[in-house]
Amino acid sequence: NSIKQNFFDNWYFGPEYCLVKKLKRKKIYEDNHLYNVLLHAGGSSAFGKIKLLIESTLKASKKYNLTITLICSNSESKKLIMDISSNLECRDNINIIPFKKNLRDNLYKYDLVVGPAGTTTFETVLAGTLPFSVPLENDGRDSVETWPKIGHLAHLTYEESQSEEVLEKTWSFLIKNYKNLLNNLYINSQL
Repeated sequence: NSIKQNFFDNWYFGPEYCLVKKLKRKKIYEDNHLYNVLLHAGGSSAFGKIKLLIESTLKASKKYNLTITLICSNSESKKLIMDISSNLECRDNINIIPFKKNLRDNLYKYDLVVGPAGTTTFETVLAGTLPFSVPLENDGRDSVETWPKIGHLAHLTYEESQSEEVLEKTWSFLIKNYKNLLNNLYINSQL
C-alpha cells in the first residue's frame, strides 16, 4: 500500500517526460502518397529478429520507389543491413543513420515508420505518422487487439510477420490505402 501511495505522490512534468512535444500534422495527400519510410529495430537495434520484415521493406522500396532511412545503433546491425541490401540490389534506396536522441521529435517527417511494436510505435501514432509494426518475438506480451484502440492500424501478429506473402500483401495494402489509413489514424489517435 505504501508503494502505491509513493507512486501516486510523484507527479512528473516537463518536456523530458513528454512522449511527443508537439503533435505536428502532415499534409494529407490527394493521391496515395508514400515515399519516406523509417525502418528501425527498437532501442537494441535487434534487426536479426526482424530479418524478413527488413527484406520485405527493402523489396517494397524498389517496387514502390520508397526512400528508406534505417536507424542502426551498432556495427552488427549495419553489416546485416548492408548484406541484405546488397543481395536485393537496393543500396541506392537506403540511408543508414545512427541512433538519434530526438527521434520522437522527427517522426512526423516520415510517411511510415516500420519496426517492432513498442515505444517508438506509440510515439509514431502520437506524431500523426502511420506505423507498420510487428512483434520481435512470439512471447505473449503483444496483443493485436491493443494497438488499434489507440489508432494504430498496421500491426501484424508474430505468425503473420513470419510470412513473406503476408508482408508483401501488407505493403501493397499500405501503398494503395495510405490516404485512408492516415485519415483513420488522425481520427482515432485523438482518443
